[in-house]
Amino acid sequence: MLAVKRVVKCIALSFGAVVLLAVVLGFIGFRWGLTPLPKPPPGVRIKPLLPPIARENLTPENGAFQYMRAVDFIQRRYLPDEFEDQIQALLDGSIPAKINGLERTISDFGPALDLVRQGTHTPSCQMPQLDLTVDTNAFRSLRLAARLLVADGKLAENQGDFTRAIDDYLTVVKFGVDCAKGGTIMYALIGDAIESLGSQAIRAYVLQNTNPSGDTQSIMEKLSRIYSERMPFAETLRYELEGLKGTMDQALLDQTNSWQQLLISRDEVFVYFEAAFGELIQDAERPLWESNTKAIMRKWERDKPIWRTALNRPIPRILVAMMLPNIGSARNRTIRAELELEATTVVCALKSYEIIHGAPPNQLSDLTSDLLPSLPMDPFDGKPLRYRHEGKEWVVWSVGSDRKDDNAAWHEFKYRKHDDYRIGGDIYFKSTEPQDDLAFYLSQQKVKASGTTLSKRTPTAAP
Repeated sequence: MLAVKRVVKCIALSFGAVVLLAVVLGFIGFRWGLTPLPKPPPGVRIKPLLPPIARENLTPENGAFQYMRAVDFIQRRYLPDEFEDQIQALLDGSIPAKINGLERTISDFGPALDLVRQGTHTPSCQMPQLDLTVDTNAFRSLRLAARLLVADGKLAENQGDFTRAIDDYLTVVKFGVDCAKGGTIMYALIGDAIESLGSQAIRAYVLQNTNPSGDTQSIMEKLSRIYSERMPFAETLRYELEGLKGTMDQALLDQTNSWQQLLISRDEVFVYFEAAFGELIQDAERPLWESNTKAIMRKWERDKPIWRTALNRPIPRILVAMMLPNIGSARNRTIRAELELEATTVVCALKSYEIIHGAPPNQLSDLTSDLLPSLPMDPFDGKPLRYRHEGKEWVVWSVGSDRKDDNAAWHEFKYRKHDDYRIGGDIYFKSTEPQDDLAFYLSQQKVKASGTTLSKRTPTAAP
């Protein structure tokens, strides 16, 4: 009997020792990890060229100073829904029957628009770091300023004031490029949307107006200068990293008590973020077709098997997975805006060639002798932009984010609805783009007026 008790006692003690050892190892792994801390790839710069700037430290020498003043002005005013609808109609090529009220509204917002114009003429721009407690509506205000500027340009076109119109459109493009400088990814995304808005307006202007080729070439030169000022996406990621670290300091780590601090280390969390963003920055410095953002995101989202995560500082890894934005989608949007700006220059060159020669070129390489310095490349796959023409109608296209050439049969994001079953598609720019935009807008208005749901719609094939 004593022997049995001894055996049971030994088993119990052994089991307890194993459990205790497991608990100790688990705590050590949970808090300090059983593997070395991750590091950014060697040779990768993770700090931005200029330190982030707070909104209260903006100066008049910084274009963002004027943009934020414009935001403050807009946030103190209300834009009725009817004018929102009229602005959208103008943007899509439809001149509302009654525009007196809209003209007065644009005049009321004139001081904000003048501030934006002033900001685009400031030699440098660095957007401030985002503070979610006060900047909730800043992005909407920035975009509204751009929409009002385009609407002002459309009204100027309708009145025959083409100089004011093109100045407004170029201002919007420069405004968008500036918004993507020195701020977080959210600033970059709103800047890309604004930049695309201005680019679309310029294409419509060039395609709908018979301009002397010299005017069109002047637009091309200004677009090229603006294009050269675009901030690389890798630099935006560096500012995003600084912004996330600041957010964690303010909203999470500073509020932990002594027991929580025993389980989580601010420095270790920052090490994890720097390692993850280091890989993403290195990836963003490669051409898009050579990058592998999805694999990097998957690596930092989870670690299998589960025990490996539990024994290697799970909290920093979970925070990285929670706070990392959808980098791949953001980069695709940035590339799309870059493509829109490049394609707008190509559209101007095609218009100039048609004015000079009376017909479109047979191939895009015909533009490089006098109008373009080099053959335009598709940023999604590194190959020349595709092009074809039938008579005087033509289409230029990119393979889009899926990197599959669909022969410009349907568009990746335009002329589609939320319930459209199609995926993929190309990003194309047609000689009939203004008419296509207007036709799609009118069809949507007709469906909205009927009160019926939108049916599946296959976009009109390009020529």
